[in-house]
Amino acid sequence: MRFNRLALNLLVALDALLEERIITRAAERLSLSQSATGGILARLREYFDDELLENRLG
Repeated sequence: MRFNRLALNLLVALDALLEERIITRAAERLSLSQSATGGILARLREYFDDELLENRLG
């Protein structure tokens, strides 16, 4: 897999999101707002063309 055009700070955020599994907690860990972290998740989803951490209720 190539990581062209992927900023390294997005990988730091991805690590926090995967470990915490909750945007609010990942945002706190990254010292970012919940909306900023949600925006990062949207960028990661677009980059990887994957619904990373999708909510599966029910």
